[in-house]
Amino acid sequence: MNSSKVIHQAKLNDWAATIREQQNSSLSVTAWCKQNHLSTTQFYYWKRKLKDKYVESQLPDIVP
Repeated sequence: MNSSKVIHQAKLNDWAATIREQQNSSLSVTAWCKQNHLSTTQFYYWKRKLKDKYVESQLPDIVP
């Protein structure tokens, strides 16, 4: 794995923890992001990236 992939994976791991933190709070995404000085756009961007990565890892290789 090259360094850019390692960095990307580290970001995914960090954002997974951030998203879990928000989900465990009693706040809406907007309120939680405002309280934690994050943009909702950034939050949803990384949430989508994590979802895409999860789906990709769960699907079998369709094209050899």
